[in-house]
Amino acid sequence: MNDCIFCKIISKEIPAHIVYEDDLTIAFLDRNPVQKGHLMVIPKNHTDEFQDMPPQDYEAVWNTVKKISSHLKRVFASPKIGVHVEGFGVAHTHIHLIPIYTGFQDFVPKPESERPTDQELTDILEKVKMN
Repeated sequence: MNDCIFCKIISKEIPAHIVYEDDLTIAFLDRNPVQKGHLMVIPKNHTDEFQDMPPQDYEAVWNTVKKISSHLKRVFASPKIGVHVEGFGVAHTHIHLIPIYTGFQDFVPKPESERPTDQELTDILEKVKMN
């Protein structure tokens, strides 16, 4: 889709802090994280809703979610990794992965004044990037 911001990230038309990429999926840091290490996993093939993904993409996305969740848990020493599936902000399937320390309050968005700078996101990327 020409106007999809996630498709533009996939095609490298716009920059993103990419943590992981394979043939079918890509994971990148959320620009407005609710916790340090908050990232999204998306299929490379544009699909508006997760239940409409072809089986191969569906399986690939959830395999990437599992792989990255284990990695995030280690890197941030968080007791849990929250998984949030929604599709209202961008009409492209995306799975949020969020380090969770205390419960549901860790899902609450931060005020704009607490959003990380590009340098802070780059520092986090260096910590979580998977080869």
